[in-house]
Amino acid sequence: SCGIGSDHECTTADEAREKLRMGLSIMIREGSQARNLEALLPVVTPETLDRFMFVTDDKDVDDLLEQGQIDHMIRKAIGLGMDPIHAIKLATCNTARYFGLKDLGAVAPGRLASIAVLEDLKDCKVSRVYHAGELIAEEGKSTGKSVEQQPAQTLRSSINLHWVEPEHLQIKAPSDGPCDVHVIEVIEDRIDTERSVESITPINGCLQADPKRDLAKIAVFERHQASGKIGLSFVRGFGFSSGAIASSVGHDSHNIVVAGTNDADMLAAVIHLVRIRGGFCVVKDEKVLADVALPVAGLMSEVDAETLSAQLRKLHVAAEQLDGKLRRPFMALSFLTLSVIGQLKLTDQGLIDVDQFKLIEPVVA
Repeated sequence: SCGIGSDHECTTADEAREKLRMGLSIMIREGSQARNLEALLPVVTPETLDRFMFVTDDKDVDDLLEQGQIDHMIRKAIGLGMDPIHAIKLATCNTARYFGLKDLGAVAPGRLASIAVLEDLKDCKVSRVYHAGELIAEEGKSTGKSVEQQPAQTLRSSINLHWVEPEHLQIKAPSDGPCDVHVIEVIEDRIDTERSVESITPINGCLQADPKRDLAKIAVFERHQASGKIGLSFVRGFGFSSGAIASSVGHDSHNIVVAGTNDADMLAAVIHLVRIRGGFCVVKDEKVLADVALPVAGLMSEVDAETLSAQLRKLHVAAEQLDGKLRRPFMALSFLTLSVIGQLKLTDQGLIDVDQFKLIEPVVA
């Protein structure tokens, strides 16, 4: 038989308990946007210990450099009172067992000698790393041979966008009077959304963003086959008083997603992403304040981690010039297109009511 065996989307203890009763293994997630470790840790007991694993899901490179990855979760779990051996188990043998990696997950005869050597069990600082018996890292520095690989040319030309015009961002009003619209409500440090309805008075027959009420417009442009498909709606939670931000990272279809206070800046942001072959950008008064190029499939950088981290810091500083209030606005933006997690999400097909599994119009019928 086959079916769902695990879940990494639990956000509450009750949800985790329910899925344990359904026979699932639970992947506790602690990334840059979704942070569920503290909420789920009380469910990890001696009886349920073998059913849990640690995962990060999405984590920014600057967080990786500053905090670490799974090792950060081990330290945080220990700091929250978890037994160090149990925390390490969730990071190693439980995960290997779940995925059927019989050669990994423990230091034992017959297993591969892929080992992280820790200085102690409190801070879990890694002093050496061995892969298949070979020392590959020591004191934070790689000792192995680096292999440079060039991505295929097709991956460098993945932004296939039907050309955009100002009218592509227009949301037509059905009447001259105030119109009720659906609003996607962003939640800090979470990837699900809430929903609301707001009234907007048309301007020249179109519905516009209203920064005074923290109402931004959001658009998703299909960018793989130049189909010309565009989804439009409204979003609250970014806090922008001006400008726009855009990204070619938009889970899970990774189309171009842009949110902003006015159509001109949104259009400029989308066009700039096409020029740099994908990435992130911040635009104000139709000028690019900062960008990060992701030319490999519109998803990956070709620079080293430290350089990329510095670029992302400049990007976030630029976003602050728009008076944004989210800690990770681009991470939040990238999940507003993930249409498998409620309540409202936007794709190139249009606005998705995830709870009802159907497309709805941005203007309330």
